[in-house]
Amino acid sequence: MSQNFIIDRAVARASTIEVDIRKSFASDSPDKDEVAVEAILKNEQFSILGQLKKPVVMINLIICCIVFVVSTFNYYMINFYLKYVGGNIFVNVILSTVSENIAYNVGS
Repeated sequence: MSQNFIIDRAVARASTIEVDIRKSFASDSPDKDEVAVEAILKNEQFSILGQLKKPVVMINLIICCIVFVVSTFNYYMINFYLKYVGGNIFVNVILSTVSENIAYNVGS
């Protein structure tokens, strides 16, 4: 295979992808679609700070942080409260350890 053949195939594929992108964004508002298509074709990089300026992204981030803190607190609170659960403390700790190991192995 010659190098020119490979380059020609790559250029043909790129133009096909450009046509597919333009068709997928076609709708009633060509101004917004044209901006989106040009951003994709230019392969612009978006920053994290730029994404955090969007209200929906910021709300989702706050909710995820709250859920993380609450679930972590509950995990450690269950381990702390284990000594107050009825039954033999040694059996409770062994069962807790076995269940955590199973969860760890299934999750990874």
